[in-house]
Amino acid sequence: MMEAFTAYIKTISALTVFSVAVGLLMPKGNFRQYTRWILGLLVLLAVLKPMLGLFHLEEMDFSQFFALPEQEVSYDAELGENWTRKTMENQVLSELQRQEPNVDDVHIAWNEESGLPEEMEISGRNLPESLKEDAAKEYGMETEAITLVP
Repeated sequence: MMEAFTAYIKTISALTVFSVAVGLLMPKGNFRQYTRWILGLLVLLAVLKPMLGLFHLEEMDFSQFFALPEQEVSYDAELGENWTRKTMENQVLSELQRQEPNVDDVHIAWNEESGLPEEMEISGRNLPESLKEDAAKEYGMETEAITLVP
């Protein structure tokens, strides 16, 4: 019992001395502040470690709190894919609007296997037919796959 208490005091003392030394060696600024905060947290955890043993929290498996259910992971992947596609549509829209200011909206149909654009619908007023050819060249599509909608 006395050896455990001695080890406990030595650990806290060593961590405190280490924290003070690192704090003094760090240059002034935000990084020093954050480093001292983290080292203080480590000292606090070392002080609280015996209390965690009293409540048997050391033996708990905390990984269950951080595990995500399978369904949420697939939903997040789908959400990320939709976000990526919408971002790409917005990028195409802004590029086309730089070329032709009358472009109002762009809708892209995606190939599910390759993830590449399959068809594109460009809407706007008084759009020139040359916009189809330019967009087809720019995005590696066939001219027939692009539709201009007034």
